[in-house]
Amino acid sequence: MKTLPATAFVSFLLFWLLLTRLIAEAYPTTYDCCYRYTRKPLPRYAVRRFTMQSADEVCDINAVIFHTTHRFRVCANPQEKWVKVLIETLSKKTSQGRRGYNNF
Repeated sequence: MKTLPATAFVSFLLFWLLLTRLIAEAYPTTYDCCYRYTRKPLPRYAVRRFTMQSADEVCDINAVIFHTTHRFRVCANPQEKWVKVLIETLSKKTSQGRRGYNNF
Protein backbone atom coordinates (compact mmCIF):
# COMPACT_ATOMS: atom_id res chain seq x y z
CA MET A 1 0.00 0.00 0.00
CA LYS A 2 2.93 2.35 0.50
CA THR A 3 3.82 2.12 -3.19
CA LEU A 4 0.55 3.69 -4.28
CA PRO A 5 1.37 7.21 -2.93
CA ALA A 6 4.88 6.96 -4.37
CA THR A 7 3.53 5.91 -7.75
CA ALA A 8 0.97 8.70 -7.69
CA PHE A 9 3.69 11.21 -6.83
CA VAL A 10 5.96 10.02 -9.65
CA SER A 11 3.04 10.10 -12.09
CA PHE A 12 2.15 13.62 -11.02
CA LEU A 13 5.78 14.70 -11.32
CA LEU A 14 6.07 13.29 -14.86
CA PHE A 15 2.77 14.93 -15.82
CA TRP A 16 4.00 18.26 -14.44
CA LEU A 17 7.29 18.05 -16.34
CA LEU A 18 5.49 17.20 -19.57
CA LEU A 19 3.03 20.05 -19.08
CA THR A 20 5.74 22.65 -18.41
CA ARG A 21 7.68 21.42 -21.44
CA LEU A 22 4.63 21.83 -23.68
CA ILE A 23 3.95 25.30 -22.34
CA ALA A 24 7.58 26.31 -22.89
CA GLU A 25 7.42 25.17 -26.51
CA ALA A 26 4.12 26.94 -27.12
CA TYR A 27 5.38 30.26 -25.80
CA PRO A 28 9.00 30.85 -26.82
CA THR A 29 10.84 33.13 -24.44
CA THR A 30 14.17 33.64 -26.12
CA TYR A 31 15.42 37.18 -25.85
CA ASP A 32 18.52 38.54 -27.47
CA CYS A 33 19.91 40.80 -24.76
CA CYS A 34 23.09 42.81 -24.50
CA TYR A 35 25.28 41.68 -21.63
CA ARG A 36 28.24 43.98 -22.19
CA TYR A 37 29.12 47.12 -24.13
CA THR A 38 31.50 47.73 -26.98
CA ARG A 39 34.65 49.62 -26.06
CA LYS A 40 35.15 51.18 -29.48
CA PRO A 41 32.99 53.98 -30.87
CA LEU A 42 31.23 53.22 -34.14
CA PRO A 43 31.56 55.52 -37.14
CA ARG A 44 28.33 57.13 -38.31
CA TYR A 45 28.55 55.63 -41.80
CA ALA A 46 28.52 52.09 -40.35
CA VAL A 47 25.19 52.48 -38.51
CA ARG A 48 21.76 52.19 -40.12
CA ARG A 49 19.52 52.51 -37.09
CA PHE A 50 19.32 51.85 -33.35
CA THR A 51 17.02 50.31 -30.77
CA MET A 52 16.90 50.74 -27.02
CA GLN A 53 17.19 47.94 -24.47
CA SER A 54 15.80 48.60 -21.01
CA ALA A 55 16.86 46.90 -17.80
CA ASP A 56 13.27 47.35 -16.59
CA GLU A 57 12.11 44.68 -19.00
CA VAL A 58 13.65 41.26 -19.65
CA CYS A 59 17.33 42.15 -20.03
CA ASP A 60 19.80 42.95 -17.24
CA ILE A 61 21.34 46.20 -18.46
CA ASN A 62 20.30 49.37 -20.27
CA ALA A 63 21.86 49.49 -23.72
CA VAL A 64 21.65 51.08 -27.12
CA ILE A 65 21.75 48.49 -29.88
CA PHE A 66 23.21 49.89 -33.08
CA HIS A 67 22.26 48.01 -36.24
CA THR A 68 25.10 48.28 -38.74
CA THR A 69 25.11 48.36 -42.50
CA HIS A 70 26.57 44.83 -42.47
CA ARG A 71 23.65 43.58 -40.35
CA PHE A 72 25.58 43.31 -37.09
CA ARG A 73 24.15 44.46 -33.81
CA VAL A 74 26.51 46.32 -31.50
CA CYS A 75 25.66 47.04 -27.87
CA ALA A 76 26.72 50.39 -26.44
CA ASN A 77 26.49 52.15 -23.10
CA PRO A 78 23.75 54.81 -23.33
CA GLN A 79 25.67 57.02 -20.88
CA GLU A 80 28.73 57.44 -23.11
CA LYS A 81 29.07 60.69 -25.02
CA TRP A 82 29.73 59.14 -28.45
CA VAL A 83 26.56 57.05 -28.07
CA LYS A 84 24.46 60.11 -27.25
CA VAL A 85 25.88 62.00 -30.23
CA LEU A 86 25.22 59.09 -32.59
CA ILE A 87 21.65 58.71 -31.30
CA GLU A 88 21.05 62.41 -31.82
CA THR A 89 22.41 62.21 -35.36
CA LEU A 90 20.29 59.20 -36.22
CA SER A 91 17.21 60.77 -34.64
CA LYS A 92 17.62 63.86 -36.82
CA LYS A 93 17.72 61.63 -39.89
CA THR A 94 14.52 59.93 -38.68
CA SER A 95 12.71 63.22 -38.25
CA GLN A 96 13.70 64.16 -41.79
CA GLY A 97 11.99 61.02 -43.02
CA ARG A 98 15.00 59.16 -44.38
CA ARG A 99 14.46 55.48 -44.96
CA GLY A 100 16.44 53.08 -42.76
CA TYR A 101 17.09 55.39 -39.84
CA ASN A 102 14.31 54.47 -37.48
CA ASN A 103 14.63 53.77 -33.81
CA PHE A 104 12.10 51.03 -33.15
